Amino acid sequence: FWADGVEVRKQGRFSVLRLVGKLRAGLLTRLHATVPEPGAELLAALLFGTRGLLPEEEKAAFRTAGVAHLLALSGLHLGILAASLWWLLGLLRLRPGARYLIILPLAWAYVLLGGARVSLVRAGIMFSVLGLFWLLWERGLVLRRWYDPLQALSLAALVVILIWPWSPLDVGFQLSFSATFAILLLWPSWAGSPFRERLPRGLRFFGDTLAASAFAQVGALPIVGSVFGYVAPYGLLANLLLIPWTGLILWAGLFLLIISPLPWAPAIGAFLHRLVVSPYLVAVEGLAGLPGAALPVGENFGLWGLLCVLGVLLLREVRAAVDGELRFLLRPTGG
Repeated sequence: FWADGVEVRKQGRFSVLRLVGKLRAGLLTRLHATVPEPGAELLAALLFGTRGLLPEEEKAAFRTAGVAHLLALSGLHLGILAASLWWLLGLLRLRPGARYLIILPLAWAYVLLGGARVSLVRAGIMFSVLGLFWLLWERGLVLRRWYDPLQALSLAALVVILIWPWSPLDVGFQLSFSATFAILLLWPSWAGSPFRERLPRGLRFFGDTLAASAFAQVGALPIVGSVFGYVAPYGLLANLLLIPWTGLILWAGLFLLIISPLPWAPAIGAFLHRLVVSPYLVAVEGLAGLPGAALPVGENFGLWGLLCVLGVLLLREVRAAVDGELRFLLRPTGG
């Protein structure tokens, strides 16, 4: 909807969300003053989730290329920033528990700056559970094998539903939790595979990125096909190229926000726009323009996809039960 104007009738009592909203508005103003268009619009979308100023054709290009999730703040964005901070704190020789204590408040500040979206809240809860468990493990209060990321995902779902009972009906909730569930479910198979162990360390990062992207797309595929009516076959290639690039853009945006009060900040912003941001948009549009970038699917695609997922889960349980029975039968006996 459109509004010709707005008038504040009553300020009300102090609110953390109102304070964060003012801070976000100030940061967006500084970002648009430092970076030329359309780079500022893209940085605003990737950093703070404000996609309203992005032209519709650019948002359509992200959807067609299979990377629309990059414009929706999620665990990917929080994970990129948290992993970078983790690495920087590691240079200071801080133990993991101390790093968690530093990063957790910053992570939740970013969740609030991003508008406390369902996907960000989910990621924040899961990261908090991991950090708390690690602190308890360092003190010998829990065993490391007790940690189960699927339980953290379940806790995040319960908390989100308690806060927003209607959220499971939202496509964002469905995509966020289904993609994360698929990654957590399928990742152990990839992490322990002989193929991954044989990869050189330099290529393992790209292999992990490709695997995580593939698992997330498998989990979200039924919903994406049902909602948009098509699937993006180049999504794996696009994610392999654009996810590391997105991390670079996120840190470029944070750097520009830090130096924005300086008089020479617009010159740096224009340089980074030409070097990093503008080619990013060109790459997305190029991937979206490839032949067969959007493959139409049938009306019942989502239902068939969910049935296939249930079938795979059933086969996994049957295989686990059979393996357990074989280990029981073949166990060594004393005598």
